[in-house]
Amino acid sequence: MAGTAPGTGRAPAGPRRTALIPTLTLLLGALYCLLPVAWVVVASTKSGSELFPRSRSGPAPASPGTSPT
Repeated sequence: MAGTAPGTGRAPAGPRRTALIPTLTLLLGALYCLLPVAWVVVASTKSGSELFPRSRSGPAPASPGTSPT
């Protein structure tokens, strides 16, 4: 029979197909692990005031001599 693998009766294996679900799972896992590293690299290039901006909508600081209740 022409076009079959010897002794099997089946066509020879073509290019190997990549399993989609395991590949996507591994890529998402790699992204999940590498995103915090990228976050730290970007954060290391910023100053403290850029990382922690003081918002005017937050609570007012406690005045000296008073205790929080």
